[in-house]
Amino acid sequence: MLDIQSGVWLVLGIGLLTYVVKKLFMDDLSRVPGPLMGKLLPFWMDISVLTGHYTTKLRRLHEKYGPVVQIGSSTVIVLDPDVIPTIYGTHRFRKSPTFYETFRIAEHHLFSTSDPKLYAERHKIVASIYGPASLRKLEQLVYGSGPKKLLNRVMAKYEEKSGPVVVDFFDEFRMLTFSVIVEIAMGGEESFRSLNVSQDQLLDWFNSFALMQGVKLVIPVLGYDSLYRYCSGLFYGERGFHKYALQIIELRRQRIKNHQADPDRYPAPPQDVVQAFLEARHPETGEKLSDSAMATEIAVQLISGFETTSTALTWFFYALLIHPEVHDKVIDELLTTFPDRSKPIKAAEITQKLPYLDALIHETLRVYAPAAFAFPRLVPDGGITIQGHHIPEGMDVGISVYSWHHYAEAFPDPDTFNPERFLGPEGENNKRKVMAFLTGVRQCIGRRLAMMEIQITLVHILRELKLSPVESDLASKPIISFPIYYLKDKKLLVRVEPRPYQ
Repeated sequence: MLDIQSGVWLVLGIGLLTYVVKKLFMDDLSRVPGPLMGKLLPFWMDISVLTGHYTTKLRRLHEKYGPVVQIGSSTVIVLDPDVIPTIYGTHRFRKSPTFYETFRIAEHHLFSTSDPKLYAERHKIVASIYGPASLRKLEQLVYGSGPKKLLNRVMAKYEEKSGPVVVDFFDEFRMLTFSVIVEIAMGGEESFRSLNVSQDQLLDWFNSFALMQGVKLVIPVLGYDSLYRYCSGLFYGERGFHKYALQIIELRRQRIKNHQADPDRYPAPPQDVVQAFLEARHPETGEKLSDSAMATEIAVQLISGFETTSTALTWFFYALLIHPEVHDKVIDELLTTFPDRSKPIKAAEITQKLPYLDALIHETLRVYAPAAFAFPRLVPDGGITIQGHHIPEGMDVGISVYSWHHYAEAFPDPDTFNPERFLGPEGENNKRKVMAFLTGVRQCIGRRLAMMEIQITLVHILRELKLSPVESDLASKPIISFPIYYLKDKKLLVRVEPRPYQ
């Protein structure tokens, strides 16, 4: 006769065996190729986010199992250009709540919400903030607070040493993007100082937010409302950003009141992102965002505009340093097209007059897309059949950006760094394939702002500085994804000196 302990183990064993048999032979996804652990464990792949191998692991799985791979008990990744418009082109395939819940900050925002109605209404209110007219107002702020400040810092070091200096571009670009964010999303340095929050504090909040994103991917219940309230100490980063954004809004309102009361004494507030949010209205109803919703969107701007943009800038210069032939072509085009170095170059001119530099930007975003993970969507009623595999409703399906960018059928010879693929007859078509900012109806709303910052920074640094690598083995530096795709040691040492006038 079994004792109680043996009986418990027997029941657990039978239950486990039943679960394994069901998942492997009777499950809706049992015929979809994939690793054994991916079929049995819901969040098996998410652990690789914490180890820093998520993107490369997804690519290896595609190479082993093919274009359709099951990577979790309810998650499938695909490599099929024909289904990209289906999955990402409409709101029928909603964002997966399980995945995007990890990005919530106090409440859902444009990026995190899986509710098409909430997204549509919010998008109508804030879309103009990131439109061409608004960006033209921000361009001078971006130039003055970003590349111009960086160049001033580097030149001061050069003059102090009276010769070439070694600069860590990883740190420099973090300072650059932070300075830009202070200027366009925090009301400028005066407002930043008055709120009594240090740069180190903001970096600590960001690191906490990034860490807890990874933890919530592995333990998604931590993001549920019922537990979120009891684990507030774990989420001090996102709570800190939200509270800080509320203070920015209140400070701006006070600045507006002061100007209205005494315009001679108090200057008008800048036309930055904060001002744009305060002025934004629904085009049909006149509705504006609540303070909490506005603070959430501003907090997203602070977070997303910092690490991804600074990392992308690092990759651009990394690529130029390990591909000197590309570097020389970029410099020749830049100095030939804009020989007068006394005038800043506008973003519109960069796109129109520097095709090779534009090709370099697209190739770098293809090979080194900072946010290169899969972006899952929820399969709607009726399911979807991809390459002969039926994926039923309620499952998550998505495309790994890294795998797609390194897929030979989309980009021939994908491991070769070749900006020329974005020139010539197929150039524009290849640009449309790049998914660094995703694609479709939920494409990154801040992509134009990010591209403007990248373009302006690239051209002015390359025009003014001569660069050479410090490390002889730069091309073999380890790379990880956590979840941002970046150099493992977070360093890019560059020997810098002023470019002589010709």
